Amino acid sequence: MMYDILKNVRVDEYWMLIASWVVVLVAVAMPHFYAFSIFRRLHETTSAQYILKEIKIPGRAPIREEAIEKQRVRKKNGLQRHMKGTFCSVTKIVILGILLPLLLLVVITTQSQWFFMGLPVLIDAATTKPVYNPDFYQLSLFFLDQFLKGSLNDLVEVFQFDLASFFNFDILMMTNNPRVFYFSLSVFVFRMIVGVYAIALFLYIAKTIFLRNYLGAKVTFAAKFGSLGNSNSA
Repeated sequence: MMYDILKNVRVDEYWMLIASWVVVLVAVAMPHFYAFSIFRRLHETTSAQYILKEIKIPGRAPIREEAIEKQRVRKKNGLQRHMKGTFCSVTKIVILGILLPLLLLVVITTQSQWFFMGLPVLIDAATTKPVYNPDFYQLSLFFLDQFLKGSLNDLVEVFQFDLASFFNFDILMMTNNPRVFYFSLSVFVFRMIVGVYAIALFLYIAKTIFLRNYLGAKVTFAAKFGSLGNSNSA
């Protein structure tokens, strides 16, 4: 189907189409190199050793109540500083690994007349009939559906979760047209990328919250018994 359409494309349009796809592919691939470097940094900063180093206060354990309180505040600020840095890293990863691919999926879907030469890339999920002119709400539901199917690792499909029914919307549910191979492949790649990033971020966030609460409890315990300055209690 795609080949028959391409035979009727002018040479200048053909090269513009190739250039458009090159831009999309570069925009999909390049940010991940930076995102992976952020992941490496996040792996270091979410370790227990790093957090302990961030909040450890050298010196002898204080005795006076005022000194104990000051060191407790300093350790608490250390944890807050660490959480702020972790939040910034997670935000960058979400932008590069989830929001940017979602934006690109929006572009190639809404501009399918150009990227797929007018082929119907969306079909009715119930009847499999092509949908040529979806409205804003139908498209929004489609993108949300694809995002959830990617980030929740197909949990939506396994339990046959229907967004329109859940929100009580009288909106046509759409899915990708499997006959348009390259669009279906784009949807698959999007869901795979989002799934990988969502799982990784979930694990790092859960790990950070656990360590923060654990070390926070140690800080409180140490403050109570006046041993905050001792490196063993940090």
